[in-house]
Amino acid sequence: MAAKITISIPNKLFERFQAEKHNFNVSRVCQEAIKVEVSYHERASHLICSDDLPKIVERLKAEKEKFSQHFISNGHRQGHEDAHGITYQELVAIVEEYLLCESRHLDTGLNVVMNVGTWTNWLGEKVTAIRDLENEMYRMGRSPVPFDVEPFLRGWCKGVVDFWYTIEDKVIKKVPDPTELPEATHRTIRGEKSNRKNKQRGSKATKDKPSNSDKPVDKSYEW
Repeated sequence: MAAKITISIPNKLFERFQAEKHNFNVSRVCQEAIKVEVSYHERASHLICSDDLPKIVERLKAEKEKFSQHFISNGHRQGHEDAHGITYQELVAIVEEYLLCESRHLDTGLNVVMNVGTWTNWLGEKVTAIRDLENEMYRMGRSPVPFDVEPFLRGWCKGVVDFWYTIEDKVIKKVPDPTELPEATHRTIRGEKSNRKNKQRGSKATKDKPSNSDKPVDKSYEW
């Protein structure tokens, strides 16, 4: 015994159906379509209720992280290399924007290069070429996954920042922090300060001392 159901279709589809309904069994087509859809949802429900679901999720997350690290590493290497040709102004801007995004727990990849303007100026075109090459390698079976731009850009920005940190003290001369100087240096500084103070005191004493011309003249010897 078969149950009967009613379905609704748009008017235009109904007109087309009327012209072709003699070429196929409407009941069979509907049954097959419903069977496929029901089977799909049954499998999905079983997966959601499965006790293995947490393990599956953890496994997939671990695999995703592995591939993300692959692109982060590639991006870091590319960023370190590109930093050799970046202007001082752009280099400092990238570092400052990176630190700002990091302090606000924002993405330190696309946000950085978009806000600074690097992506629009030249990096976007370069990364697009890298993406096309990586995806071609994926289609050829020489890469495990398609190119992922987000971890690549995070790695790229970190590579630029790390490069800056290696040359920062050579580009910008920093004033030494007295609290970080060795004890011998502290003694030298204290000695120099003491000498300067003694010289200043001596100079002041000499200045305040009355000159011979200011002394009263003893005229008792005059005739």
